[in-house]
Amino acid sequence: MDKGGNLGVITSINENKIIDNTSITALISCYPNPSNGMMTFRIKTKNGDGASELVLYDILGREVRKCDIGYSTGGEIYLQWDGKNRNGFGTAPGIYFYCLKTKNNNNLSGKLLRIK
Repeated sequence: MDKGGNLGVITSINENKIIDNTSITALISCYPNPSNGMMTFRIKTKNGDGASELVLYDILGREVRKCDIGYSTGGEIYLQWDGKNRNGFGTAPGIYFYCLKTKNNNNLSGKLLRIK
């Protein structure tokens, strides 16, 4: 991600990504995926590496919505997205990407599909 908040060129993204080493264990998933309504993000972190922010991007890398989690201490969090952008308007059907930032500045990402 560059300083302007754009993702740049994305070559591949895993649906559920697990980072597991001595300093962090984190998991993020989104369901139902695909969806035409409300989507739920399940965020699970361990070892004190709590989640801080979830950002949604469109296929062109533009920020659609940002959810400030406020540095959770770890454990399991559920966030819901109503399919609306930051201005409160519904988003178009298509592919979107999400990026979760953790307390230790680790990023986890995935993709979701909004259908009509």
